[in-house]
Amino acid sequence: MSTIRFMIRSLRQLACLALVLLSIAGCKLFIPPAPSVQPASAEAIRSTVTYLSDDAMEGRGFGTDGLDHAAQYIAGYFRGLGLQPEPGHADYLQTFTKTFVTGVDSATSLKVNSAPVKAADYVPLSNSAEASFDAAVVFVGYGISATTGKAPYDDYAGVDVKGKVALAMASEPCDEKGRSRLVGNARSGYSSPSTKARIAADRGAVALILVHPPKHKEPESLPQFRPRSGSAAAIPVIQIKQQGANDLFRRAGAKSLKEYQADIDAAFSPRSFVLRKTRLAGQVTLKRQDFTFKNVVAFLPGSGLHDRQYIVIGAHYDHMGRGPVPSTAPATRAIYPGADDNASGTAAMLELARLFSQARPGPRSLLFVAFSAEEVGLHGSQYWIDHPPVSLESITAMINLDMVGRVRDRTITIGGSGTAAAWPGILSRSVASSTLRPRYSWNNGIAPSDNATFARKRIPVLFFNSGSHPDLHRPTDTADKIDYNAAAQVVDLVADVIRRLSTQANVTFTESPTTMPATRPN
Repeated sequence: MSTIRFMIRSLRQLACLALVLLSIAGCKLFIPPAPSVQPASAEAIRSTVTYLSDDAMEGRGFGTDGLDHAAQYIAGYFRGLGLQPEPGHADYLQTFTKTFVTGVDSATSLKVNSAPVKAADYVPLSNSAEASFDAAVVFVGYGISATTGKAPYDDYAGVDVKGKVALAMASEPCDEKGRSRLVGNARSGYSSPSTKARIAADRGAVALILVHPPKHKEPESLPQFRPRSGSAAAIPVIQIKQQGANDLFRRAGAKSLKEYQADIDAAFSPRSFVLRKTRLAGQVTLKRQDFTFKNVVAFLPGSGLHDRQYIVIGAHYDHMGRGPVPSTAPATRAIYPGADDNASGTAAMLELARLFSQARPGPRSLLFVAFSAEEVGLHGSQYWIDHPPVSLESITAMINLDMVGRVRDRTITIGGSGTAAAWPGILSRSVASSTLRPRYSWNNGIAPSDNATFARKRIPVLFFNSGSHPDLHRPTDTADKIDYNAAAQVVDLVADVIRRLSTQANVTFTESPTTMPATRPN
């Protein structure tokens, strides 16, 4: 009996010693298995998309009651699932305020040789600096100074705009079929008003006056003022009507704007000159207003030794209201329902929250974040990352869903695959069990959505997107056009990625080239 007791005691000691050695070697040796989740529900996704994109939500534009109703809906959804608010918070709402430039103040003025221009005949652009000017005018064609593209082109060659007002056409030189002379079919970055303003300021101009080109595929209209909260141009930027520009040319004894445009386009050569006997004076003053936004955040604790490591699953729930932000249909004042952008991504995120809330906890904790103010500058994700509920070092990765409702040819675009060495292995295994085919793009994670905010903080990201379409940023982005079964397949794919990520031993940020071509795996 004593021999048996000795053997049992020895075995117990060996077992205890083994546990101690395992502990000394590091707790990472044991990682709980990944949670097992059920397939996504297309009907659950449909219900959320239908609710968020209803006209009663007013397009979820900033400053609308609809945006607040959407936040309350999402918070109620989290509450119904039994999820906790983010660590350190009593409720699901993270509130913040942003100041926006919202319109043109009545103190704004424009004069030609001391004669006032009617307010209906010009408008400052939202990126305009607030300043006064009084100077001679130089016509600079399209206001382009291009060092890249098919051939060099410089509207500022041979003219001096220092201390003067630069007058330029919008757009860029085009051939007889309307194709860019600079880059071919696509419009180049040189055509943007912000680029033209930067070039004019760099050359010493005191203001930039833009005018819609007479030979353009779209009819002339003064642009709708687009509220902004970001930085402005270095100089005032104003757009005037073609009639006003032609009055300036007649005063200077020059040809018409249409003739100069035809000459420039045909020869792909500048026609810049100083307008004689012409002086412009102006003052730009803009209105400002504070707006309140709400991120909606829920927390699902993990289990075991890695529960203080976090996976952020995000989607923005705001949209464009009645089109007060940059839009592909700026003249339309109908409601922009944003069913795909981004009620679909929000619905997918909520469905992931439902699925994981019903599963046993995984090793890593999950943070579900519905971001606001994405459409007006990624402000929601920036505020969250500037005021995180956990240390940024404890965030394993961020997964973003933005427009996942229009899957075509069973293809889903995945961005950010270059931000962690672990991603290719995880994605290849998850894709192998999916009905969807991946298309990899934005490898560095700097895509035009909230994932970019995290990538810039060196947090690994993945971005899921079903692609652009003609209804994007239009009133026609409606719930009836969403492929709900395909959206459910996207959720299943992302859920599998999260499952695998939850047990991945090491996930660290890696650098990736700033621009990567879209590629398909073999």
